[in-house]
Amino acid sequence: MIIPFIVSLVALLCIYLEFYLPGGILALIGGSLALLGLFLFSQAVPDLFWTGLYLILMCLAAFFVCKLALYRIRTAKPEKSVYLHQDQTGFFASHYDKTLIGKSGEALSDLKPSGHILVEGQSLQALSESGYISKGDRILITAGRGAYYIVTKEDR
Repeated sequence: MIIPFIVSLVALLCIYLEFYLPGGILALIGGSLALLGLFLFSQAVPDLFWTGLYLILMCLAAFFVCKLALYRIRTAKPEKSVYLHQDQTGFFASHYDKTLIGKSGEALSDLKPSGHILVEGQSLQALSESGYISKGDRILITAGRGAYYIVTKEDR
């Protein structure tokens, strides 16, 4: 009679650990063990009322284990947290050189609407805002976004 409870406690432990070791394996093991614990309990106590009560209590326990894990993650000290608590001021994932805005260049590839351009000897990623631009056409950089430049076909 004690085995279903032990299996269920191990299931709850696996579910709790899933929050710290993500990947889904522990959650899968925990869910399987919870079902095994329910099956073993229903075999030991064939009364439908007690099996239903056991199922409800296991669901509540799993809910509170998840709430506890999320609470502990949110309130952990910075050195023990899975969240980055350092200041991210000045960090840019990607950027463009603002000094190139207004400069002319040449399309290194067809821009339909994106491709590569050559400006001041640099090959750069670009997006045409004026539609299709053929390779070799003159372009004008009008803006930048992320790691690429917005260009238009230059009037000659």
